[in-house]
Amino acid sequence: MAVRERTTATLDPTRTEYGFTGPSLEVGNIVVTGDAAAARDAADDAQEALEEFNNAYYGSRSSVPTTRPDGTPIQVGDLYYSTVPPVGLNYYTGSNQWQNVATVAGGQPLDATLTALAGLDATKGLIEQTNDDVFTIRAIGTSTSISIPTLAQNDARYATVAHTHPQSDVTNLVTDLAAKQAADATLTALAGLNATAGVVEQTGVDVFTKRAIGVASGASIPTLADTDARYATSTHTHTASAISDFGLVAPT
Repeated sequence: MAVRERTTATLDPTRTEYGFTGPSLEVGNIVVTGDAAAARDAADDAQEALEEFNNAYYGSRSSVPTTRPDGTPIQVGDLYYSTVPPVGLNYYTGSNQWQNVATVAGGQPLDATLTALAGLDATKGLIEQTNDDVFTIRAIGTSTSISIPTLAQNDARYATVAHTHPQSDVTNLVTDLAAKQAADATLTALAGLNATAGVVEQTGVDVFTKRAIGVASGASIPTLADTDARYATSTHTHTASAISDFGLVAPT
């Protein structure tokens, strides 16, 4: 820290300079002449102004000041010269904030969004905007339910799209399979039949097909109603006209 000499005021009632008569007041290298009371008032004013300046400008500092040189609280507008980066004159803006003058000269214009971002604390994470000019920080990782995991953490936590499982990973699968029909070629063939309506016909070893019910084709299987409508019952009669060769029967 640089140490400044304070200017002092000295009253000399016997001194006359610059063509004036009467006492004179010397403040540093400045001589004030005239009435002694006025000179004392001027000295007091000068001393007060000097002390105020000494408190408002702290001189060169290698660390950020926390109080004024006299130990009183820092006031808005106070100045000090930083000897460490960013080197230069700094002024106090309030709320424990010092602003480098050079930074302001080439700085970003005031903006509500940037002000909100500048107000974020030092918490590590991803910045999330939750409203107009409102931001918060989400932690990276898996520490809370609202954290954002990394790719590696996701890979460790979840299965990829293409994956397999042993039977033991499927709830009750082992016990359920134990109560099921063993694999069988006949059952497999039956399971392969399509949804066509009809009756199942085995045409070979473990080979099955469907026959339609009705009279749609010669291979169809008619129902009782179909046969009753299509055929005569075993006990039935005919009229003479129903006998096609009735008139051709030779007498015996």
